[in-house]
Amino acid sequence: MKNENSDGYVDYIGLKAETNENSKYEVKNFGGPLTIILPSADKENYNGKHLYNVDTIVIKLDVDKYSHIYNDEDNLKNNKILFTGPGLEKEVYLTVTDIEEMQTKIKTMILNIQENDNGGSKTYADRYRGMPLYDLFKIIGIKNNAADVTIEGASGKSITVPLNRIKNKYEFIKGEIEVAMLAFGKRPDDEEGDMTSNEFASNGKALTLKDGGPIKFIIPFEDVDSTNAVFFVENVTKVYVAANEIDTWSHSMSDVYSEFLDDTFTMVIKNDTDEIEKVWTLKELEEMKDLIVRDKYFVLNIGDAEGIDIWKLVKKNYDIKNENLVSVTFYAEDGYKNDVLSVVGINALENGVEFDGEDKKVLLSYAINGYPLVNDENHEGYTGLAKNTDGPMRLIVENVQGASVKKCNKVVVTVSDETLKK
Repeated sequence: MKNENSDGYVDYIGLKAETNENSKYEVKNFGGPLTIILPSADKENYNGKHLYNVDTIVIKLDVDKYSHIYNDEDNLKNNKILFTGPGLEKEVYLTVTDIEEMQTKIKTMILNIQENDNGGSKTYADRYRGMPLYDLFKIIGIKNNAADVTIEGASGKSITVPLNRIKNKYEFIKGEIEVAMLAFGKRPDDEEGDMTSNEFASNGKALTLKDGGPIKFIIPFEDVDSTNAVFFVENVTKVYVAANEIDTWSHSMSDVYSEFLDDTFTMVIKNDTDEIEKVWTLKELEEMKDLIVRDKYFVLNIGDAEGIDIWKLVKKNYDIKNENLVSVTFYAEDGYKNDVLSVVGINALENGVEFDGEDKKVLLSYAINGYPLVNDENHEGYTGLAKNTDGPMRLIVENVQGASVKKCNKVVVTVSDETLKK
């Protein structure tokens, strides 16, 4: 509400407590329609701030001085880079401008560069701005079995690195996080002073051909002792992502587990008036190699788990608009249910639950630690080493124990304001 005199303003509500019949809960819902709250930066002095009655927010945007949009002396902003390979969901060309416009993902970093110098090598540090390559892969769509990454330049030079070198984060200078990036800008040549200072962070120039631009791939050293390697590619023209063959832990591996292959998993898409139902056998799910994920999960001390990226399965079979989602509820055989959307949100369903710097997919698991899941510990396929019970399918949600659903057999996706396409 706008103030204490507004209709709908509440000062307190009463609470009936065992020890105090007159307990009250303070509401004081004034300061609307919006209040901006800035948290305290000092744990001892509590210096948080707020601004009441906000009805307008103006966001000032400055031109990125590192970008070719701001300064393109070689006319490079329309140069294209091809992103391709079986490890990506699709093949796409992106211009320099396309990449520079992804400003919510762009980072400025101090990177150590190593290059050949008259038969030897030299190392130097410089400030670069660009797109973390793994974040770009996630935007394009990266497959669960993605493998080595090859980056090629206009000169024909290329380097191939494992995917984890693209994904990992490094900190050789305290507080300065480095990741593999496609840089489009750097520190101005005439800048003087401490390049790590925030005073200079907004100063930049677009990479020219002489600088190795318009897009220069740079990857941090793997460790402080790395030598005799060239960790950059100038004027990048192509990025190729390979894919591994998938060797699964499916129930087809042995007749001991084959009795579960005909068990079913049901997906229901519904609104207030209609619903669509689709049913798969476990055998059919385990053959969907493009949806299979194998990763380490720490929730419930599970360990290595393999299964289906469940939200990718849903989206592959029905085009749901995120803004129309009401709930995504998973069911167990005994009727237990959990609305995972309300627990982790749509971003976690689409991209994974962030845990220790990594995104862990919401997984409909059918195997743990190398063994297919069985229904209970008395089954001949159960092993205490793997703890492969509570199957043949179970939902795993990293870092949220209560959201995991044992013996999972159904998901119901409820939508609003949408006509179901049967």
